[in-house]
Formats: sequence, C-alpha cells, structure tokens
Amino acid sequence: MSNLLPSFQTRPITVSVTANRPFAIEHGLGRPVAGWVVVDRTAACTVWRSGENGTGKLVLTCNQSCTLSILLL
Repeated sequence: MSNLLPSFQTRPITVSVTANRPFAIEHGLGRPVAGWVVVDRTAACTVWRSGENGTGKLVLTCNQSCTLSILLL
C-alpha cells in the first residue's frame, strides 16, 4: 500500500516577514509545493498563499510581523 501523506522536502526555512506584505520562498524542488507547515513562529499568526506556487518559488503572506520557520512539502 502506498503512503498517501506527502513528506517534508526541505529543512526549516527561516524568514522574517512584515505583516500583510507578500514574501517569496525560493526553492529548488522543480515543481509546485504540495503544501507547507509552519513549525515555529515568534508571534501568533496566520500564513496563506497569496501568489505564485511555481516550480521554483512560493509566495505567501502573514498577518503579523514576525520570524517564521517553514517546511515545504
């Protein structure tokens, strides 16, 4: 039986973000990401996809200014 759960494809990526301003994560996966997991943050926040999810870049936005650690799937 195959595993239907995606696996982590990156180590934690740490980014400092400004509230409600899109930020890009450059990745070398060669495909759009299947999702992301915020594994640490310096403020309570919500993160959402607000732009491109291409073969080399993911654009997200956060509702708080903080530092995030994100794993890509």
